[in-house]
Amino acid sequence: MSGNTVQSRSTAPRRIRAGVTVAALAVGMIAAGPGVGLAAERYKVSEGDTLATIAKGFGYDSENAWRRIYDANPKIDNPDLIVPGQKLKVPEKGEHVKRRSLPATQVTPRSASSGTETTPTAASAPAAGSGSVWTQLAACESGGNWAANTGNGYYGGLQFSLSSWRGVGGTGYPHEASASTQIAMAQRLQSSQGWSAWPSCAAALGLN
Repeated sequence: MSGNTVQSRSTAPRRIRAGVTVAALAVGMIAAGPGVGLAAERYKVSEGDTLATIAKGFGYDSENAWRRIYDANPKIDNPDLIVPGQKLKVPEKGEHVKRRSLPATQVTPRSASSGTETTPTAASAPAAGSGSVWTQLAACESGGNWAANTGNGYYGGLQFSLSSWRGVGGTGYPHEASASTQIAMAQRLQSSQGWSAWPSCAAALGLN
């Protein structure tokens, strides 16, 4: 038997670059042998997490890095909907991850002028600065229900987590605020996180 000793990595909570301790569980680590890197890490979702913030916490700096975590976790049906306590695989930067298709999202906001339904595509999506983009995003996220509260930990038309809402200055609960207030808070969130705060629906609208 070899005298070499393989040391396991610490299971202490991981501290992300922003300085916030998150419940990152280094479980299921794979030590393949001398000279072979660890394949992936396991992360336990906390309230307020998004795939984008998790990716950033693990050192990814690309705006679309959330996609690698989505691709690596087939049990995620919708990248916009992850729940506290859910355990995710976070692939290493050099690890090959098979590309998955994003969920088919029905986006059918009503035109204010005609009342008819329209389905935006990437080619015809509105500019990010236009007022209607938030209506379309809400139609995708919540069916346009600004008072949405389904118990999944996300609230309002734009599906804020409570921590994200309060992090941009929101008070109370998102679904209790007016649509205009929710949009104002969303603009602040978009300014700091980009459209990756709503990865699936932003992609469906051609905003990424």
